[in-house]
Amino acid sequence: MAAGRGASPWKREGKSGSDPVAPGSYGGWYKFRSPPSKYPTTSQQHKIGAAGRKTGTTCKGKSGAEFRKCRHEIMAEVFGLAK
Repeated sequence: MAAGRGASPWKREGKSGSDPVAPGSYGGWYKFRSPPSKYPTTSQQHKIGAAGRKTGTTCKGKSGAEFRKCRHEIMAEVFGLAK
């Protein structure tokens, strides 16, 4: 992970083509930019994460129709869907 904006800026290496006369945009240079800003996670994202973690532990070792049934039950429980 990036240590911080001043210590470790995000950089993108320039594209290099096969032609040495016109190597592409930025050639052998680096294009620096600031890291992406954080955004708050939504309640839906929290539900999706919880459902994925629960599916991973509960449905482990199951396959086919048995796995799909297990996953469906967890999704119905986490998202409050009626059966």
